[in-house]
Amino acid sequence: MKFKALSAVAGAALALGVCATAALAYPGHHGSRTPGMKVIWTVLQPDQKAQVKQIYQTARPTLKTDFQNVRAAREALAQALISGGDVTSAEQNLETARKTLMEEKVSVAQQATALLNSSQRAAAVQLLTELENTHQQVHGYFQQARAQAAGSSSSNSQKPSQVAE
Repeated sequence: MKFKALSAVAGAALALGVCATAALAYPGHHGSRTPGMKVIWTVLQPDQKAQVKQIYQTARPTLKTDFQNVRAAREALAQALISGGDVTSAEQNLETARKTLMEEKVSVAQQATALLNSSQRAAAVQLLTELENTHQQVHGYFQQARAQAAGSSSSNSQKPSQVAE
């Protein structure tokens, strides 16, 4: 039983390590979490990476403004909630700001994806599939651990009552 738990923890740690490495593998990783961009960055050649960095540098002022607009809209919504004011317009402003940001991030990702050749695209698709499968495995490990913990805590809570009888 302990071996299963140890295996689950080791698998989860390995998967988290892979994800953390991928998260740091492309420019703008602090705020540019466009779906698939980590994978794209992983399969690029060095000259293509330089081109992607240039794409990001060109888009940086717009992305920065978009991020600031999302932050300001989020703060305005919080203020409206706290003050008891009208939250409808604040919600709409936040949704608009998020949509604008996502559109810009997708545009940057599309420019980067256009640099890929067919073998890079195939490798990216395979990597993305493997990462998704690994994520599902990690999720399963956590579910198993929760079930084991619930089973052991319910059996522990039954032991004192059995002793008292």
